[in-house]
Amino acid sequence: MIRRFVRRVVIAGFCLSFLLAGSVGVACLLAVSAPSYYAKLVATHPSGGKSEAVEQRFEEIQADFRQWQTRSLRLQHANANRGERTVGFRLEADPDYDPSTDLYTVRVGQDELNALLASDDFRISGGQLTDLRVELRDGRFTVACSLATPAGPVVLSAGFAARDLEDDTLRLRLESVRVGRLPLPVELLDSWLPKQRSRLSGDLYLDTTGDAPELSLRLPEARGASPRTKSVACVDGAVVVQLTPALLPRD
Repeated sequence: MIRRFVRRVVIAGFCLSFLLAGSVGVACLLAVSAPSYYAKLVATHPSGGKSEAVEQRFEEIQADFRQWQTRSLRLQHANANRGERTVGFRLEADPDYDPSTDLYTVRVGQDELNALLASDDFRISGGQLTDLRVELRDGRFTVACSLATPAGPVVLSAGFAARDLEDDTLRLRLESVRVGRLPLPVELLDSWLPKQRSRLSGDLYLDTTGDAPELSLRLPEARGASPRTKSVACVDGAVVVQLTPALLPRD
């Protein structure tokens, strides 16, 4: 009876050790394995023609945005001054024009973003982090990069969901963290971080005072030459930003 008990304990211990070793092995394998989407994004290098097309696309967006902003300011000035002659031309007033409903929409696709990140102007050089890429899927922004380690490169990624804008602040809520293909509990990561609001750079902050870490970015208000950001969303594999025009300063 004692022999049978000891034998069962030994067998159970062996099975538990085997399962533990197997779990550690699987975890290590997942940690060093790059997610399939990231490997595909890194392997897809934009050609010279495609890079030029993306740069031209952003230049067109910038030119179109300037025309929209100029038109809005002229209409605001015309409505405020009702037909006064300014700089040699007459501005036609439009009493129905409302800057708060004059929306300018910018839509940038995932391929365009990653082509921009892979360009020399945005490429991470030096240090241990390389190959920054973005995946836009299911309304979430996933940012990933490669970290050089003694055991080889490891992919780090974090998934964020954009919350509704409040007080001209964009908030990105952390929803997932992975090392390679190995998911890490966000709750565990949050428990390791001190409950505080830390300034990362400029108007970008890391807020860990809530139930999940958030990145918060203070956006410029619609005053002077700065438009106001009304919404930021991830829709159908693209970042969609809606803006309202800058407002003329009031006397």
